[in-house]
Amino acid sequence: MANGGADTGSSARTAAAALLAGMPGLAVTAVAVIGSNALTVRADLLLSLLDVMALAGVCFVTRSGGGVLRERLASALVALSMAASLALISYLAFMQLSGGGTRLEGFGLFLALALNGGYAVFNAWALRRWQGVLRHQPSPLAHSQVRLFSDKLSSNLLISLSLAMSLVLDGSPISLYADPAAGLALALATAWWAAPTIAAAVRDLAGLLAVERRYMKSGIWLQ
Repeated sequence: MANGGADTGSSARTAAAALLAGMPGLAVTAVAVIGSNALTVRADLLLSLLDVMALAGVCFVTRSGGGVLRERLASALVALSMAASLALISYLAFMQLSGGGTRLEGFGLFLALALNGGYAVFNAWALRRWQGVLRHQPSPLAHSQVRLFSDKLSSNLLISLSLAMSLVLDGSPISLYADPAAGLALALATAWWAAPTIAAAVRDLAGLLAVERRYMKSGIWLQ
């Protein structure tokens, strides 16, 4: 029981830290979008916005004491966020590839590179925290958070790598396609982590609804 309480407190603190850390990142990424023409930077802003929305739901659930229904709904929100991220990134990558590639420019490239490097460190820390929660107190919410932060860390590394390559190879034909190629890699990485998250959320919600139908006949509702 003590371990459960400790893990609940750890979950709440990690969720709150992730939400607070994500808010200023949104503003900085928006500035980077204004100051560059990179697909990956625009994709990063969309990812950050969707992630903050999902993290707000997770933060609310962990700070309010959890509960079966709330945890399932928070996990479903994470799955929805990842599905939307996958669709948007795939669309942006396809549009840029069909346009024949772009030479990246603008001060926002350096800003986004530094930002993603910093957030890679934070997301690695948050991932380890949620992995610890998952080991000691497995739950659908903990599973979804491990996948979410794995996706966020992968995105940070891919965006940093693509921007660094574009800057180093500036002027070469390869640099024109580094950005859309990174967009496709982002879409594949998101699909890798989103698929099991979405499948688990659908399965858990379907099972929960089936249980609730039986309990409602007795006047009982799962909290």
